[in-house]
Amino acid sequence: MSYAGRRVGTNVERHLHLGFTNTNVRRTPLQATSEYLHSVLADGNGLHTHISVHSPKASEGETSPLAPTLNPLEAIFLQSLLDNLGGICAFSMTTPSSYERTDEHVRGSTQNVWGSGKHVCWGTHHRQVPIRLCGPTGAHRFELRSVDAAANPYLLLASIVAAAIEGVDNQMSLTAGDSAALMGQNAKTASVIPDELPHSFGEAFRCLEEQDTMGKFFGKGFIQAYRGVIEVRNLTSGAWPTH
Repeated sequence: MSYAGRRVGTNVERHLHLGFTNTNVRRTPLQATSEYLHSVLADGNGLHTHISVHSPKASEGETSPLAPTLNPLEAIFLQSLLDNLGGICAFSMTTPSSYERTDEHVRGSTQNVWGSGKHVCWGTHHRQVPIRLCGPTGAHRFELRSVDAAANPYLLLASIVAAAIEGVDNQMSLTAGDSAALMGQNAKTASVIPDELPHSFGEAFRCLEEQDTMGKFFGKGFIQAYRGVIEVRNLTSGAWPTH
């Protein structure tokens, strides 16, 4: 995961990084932490999540012509994220203000500050799409940018694992090309505009309900209970509605 632009691979490392930062501000009454965006006028962290996939058999099979620098396992993982990104948003963006980060008209979202893009797509070193491909060939990692500090990291990572398992089991083929090459820096100029991400938690939850992958992995009972918890939290924090 990342905090303030720095990669943090584990929860322990995240606390170590925050602890190091707190050492530098200890002489003040302030404490460094991760904070989600409460409103468009407030400041907050995008808790972008970096993931790399590895296997002794990762290079077995044919590479995708749509992403020749990815090994077959990475291409499968990427397609599984794209196919399930709408449902994953129910875990990565859980407040109304979370979805302001996908609005190109909102402050900062088109200036690579904390925006995550509004379309279901990926791009190489492209900061205005929800899945950014980082790193050189052979050491790629995927940055999931549609995550903020209100997300439960355990459920988020579980949803990503669920998508990845489905992708590997079904040996998915990559069907989407690099948006950095296809669209430049403006999705409006693309010849084929990808689907949009959910515009609210309610829409994301409907995606979650409709995806068999998440239903099988989490169970319908858990998914309904999860929605109830999020809606109560948003209601009591004054962040309602979530539809």
